[in-house]
Amino acid sequence: MRLRVGMNSPAMMSVTDPDRRTAGQTASGAVDRIPGTAVTGPQDHPRIVEVSAPRAGERGIAVQPKGGGGPL
Repeated sequence: MRLRVGMNSPAMMSVTDPDRRTAGQTASGAVDRIPGTAVTGPQDHPRIVEVSAPRAGERGIAVQPKGGGGPL
């Protein structure tokens, strides 16, 4: 089994696993603390976080705007 989360947006996205480890793009840069995880770069579209062997349990997904945003 594999978990793949993606988005096509100029935002930063990260995933937190049941052990509270994080992988993805944050305001501080790329984070890859979940073993077996691939994270695309900050300029890639779509942005992808892929966990190759996710453990069972609850996860968190965080999305942060990149820059000032734009009109809604």
